[in-house]
Amino acid sequence: MHGKVLRLVLLFVLLLLAIQRTTPESAQAASESAALDIRAFHLLSADAGWLWLGEQLYWTDDAGQRWREITPRANDATIHAVFFRDSQDGWVVLIDRAPVPTYWLARTSDGGATWQTQSLALFQPDDPNANSSAAFLYFTDAQTGWLVVKRASSSAFSVGALFKTSDGGSTWTRLTIPIGEPVTFVDDLHGWTAGGAAGDQLFYTQDGGRSWTQQMVVSPSATERVRYHLPTFDTPQSGALPVVRADESTTHIEWYRTSDGGQSWQLTTEVPMPSVGVHVPISVLNARHWMAAIPNRAPLLDVSDEREVNSLQSANDATKMVALDMATVSAGWAKSANGNCVRGTCTQSAQLMRTRDGGRSWQPITLPASVASASSQIQLYTGQGFDSCTAPNVSQMQNWFANSPYRVWNLYLGGAVLYPGCTPLTLSYLSSLAQQGWKFIPTWVGLQAPCYGDPQRAIPRFSNDPMTAFSQGASEADSALDKAASIGLATTAKSGLIIYFDLEYFDPTNSACRDAAKSFISGWTARLRARGNMAGVYGHFKLLSDYATIGNVPDDVWIAQWNTPYAYDANASVFNIPNMDNSLWANQQRLHQYTGGHDETWGNATINIDSDVLDGAVATLPCYTLSVSATPSAGGSAAILTNQNCVGGGYIAGTNVQVQANLNAGYLFTGWTGSGTGKVNPLGLQMDGNKSVTANFNAITNRLFLPFMQRSAH
Repeated sequence: MHGKVLRLVLLFVLLLLAIQRTTPESAQAASESAALDIRAFHLLSADAGWLWLGEQLYWTDDAGQRWREITPRANDATIHAVFFRDSQDGWVVLIDRAPVPTYWLARTSDGGATWQTQSLALFQPDDPNANSSAAFLYFTDAQTGWLVVKRASSSAFSVGALFKTSDGGSTWTRLTIPIGEPVTFVDDLHGWTAGGAAGDQLFYTQDGGRSWTQQMVVSPSATERVRYHLPTFDTPQSGALPVVRADESTTHIEWYRTSDGGQSWQLTTEVPMPSVGVHVPISVLNARHWMAAIPNRAPLLDVSDEREVNSLQSANDATKMVALDMATVSAGWAKSANGNCVRGTCTQSAQLMRTRDGGRSWQPITLPASVASASSQIQLYTGQGFDSCTAPNVSQMQNWFANSPYRVWNLYLGGAVLYPGCTPLTLSYLSSLAQQGWKFIPTWVGLQAPCYGDPQRAIPRFSNDPMTAFSQGASEADSALDKAASIGLATTAKSGLIIYFDLEYFDPTNSACRDAAKSFISGWTARLRARGNMAGVYGHFKLLSDYATIGNVPDDVWIAQWNTPYAYDANASVFNIPNMDNSLWANQQRLHQYTGGHDETWGNATINIDSDVLDGAVATLPCYTLSVSATPSAGGSAAILTNQNCVGGGYIAGTNVQVQANLNAGYLFTGWTGSGTGKVNPLGLQMDGNKSVTANFNAITNRLFLPFMQRSAH
């Protein structure tokens, strides 16, 4: 045993040396897939599988080359869990959170072409488990399945409710479960659940989930962390259990086998490596074969219970895998993710990858167009920002960027209730600010609540009828995106953006009005998401909590709660705000407007502002690419004279880029074709989209010769 472990250690020492030689110090993120919401995915064969992306569910029969949307519908309910037993039989749990959580089950027997949907009476009205953060499904056959609903709580807890069906989901019986985590079952009686708050718990049941017993397969030291994965069984008796152990210096992936149905486990294979923590993506092909993606390392590990460990060096950058799903030894999918900060600009990206050669090479999968954005402009920002109706001039903004704590400014895009005296926005102005380094809070001031202010005043309001209000919210989202595109803030695809709806204070005692507002914001959010964007809402601190339980919960909130005095506050926080529980929108999803209008002076510029502290999503201008070419190549070349100004390459929208044609001897420059035309050289291009220009040359073929005349001598 010790000799085999030493050989494995030697293998990984050599492997890491190879990684250091072949892996570049910095890998360029795939901007084409930044910020995409890849929730879950699973391959049922080498070609067939499903993808849960944003609020939609998709199916592919050709490994992701083409997608078919198969999202089931149930009022305003959104997907909460997905399980397909094969290419035909599938189940989806949906939840509608307004006014109280309502659960739905959708079932298909034709691969998602049609769905049968029913409401589920799972919880009593006052049951805290009804407020869930996640759900998990597992079916052993077309009739027998289990549903786990994990209660919304802090990360220090893992609490859940377990339900079982014996008729394909028509009826459910509530059972018990010690933790709120996924389950797996071998048959009607024998099952396991693994995880817990720290990931270090493993339980099994022998009565279908009515009672559970904890198993202690490993005994970690005081300095080790342990994570149990769910076991996999080939037969009711033969199975395997992956366990990851880690301390500050090493990580061990351990593979345990059972031949008595999980009553006892024996260590079969142990793979040690330098510490990468316990979150190692593992895909189990069967009880004798598994694969693992080592975080932030190049190889994929292919391991069998005969202690064979093969390191599969990837030919391209698929090193940041966070999830792995292998359907066969050759075919699989993986989710790669990346997050980095450059000069205070922090971005996250995600990509779905495909391998057909067992992990030796990976290709990005083109995601469904309804949510895929060519360039996401959404960034997470933590720090100070301000908003003002009157736009400061470019010089003032440059002064404040250099001398103030502020880095984010709101953009009043428009809307029926926007004060007409607010400064109209242009791409040229926004581009100047973006090139200085400013980020933005796009804001739409549209229809207000039916009980807003004085009902006799001629202020455009949405309907008191919730169904009509929902449609009006969706229509406002379309108008906001149209406006964002018209000033160059959004791309022509009108996706990859976050926009905040400014819903001003209204009477909180008017329950009908509050219900209409909930429906309106649900429609606003649903429409923005459906078009590949994120949705935010600005509102009074006494009202924003309403939107935590609607069918389409906004991604971010901008909380209006003013402190005194009205002045810059370096210690302002997005948390501990009255009427706003700290558990709501807690994952970098909050902006806080902490003062009202007041003058502030930084450097030599004074501006009247509202001050904000941010820990949430803001927007940047799009980045565009420019390619140049020359024809014929012997005639000369084309050169871009303007330096790129986008992080990761490209040009901020609105940037004026100079392109110059350089001709070779014997040729004439005849003009530009493509995104620019004419004979002006250098050529100026305003970047309002991806562009390509070609410099054209002609060879000089005809020369004019004058006869030589010799003067005669006299």
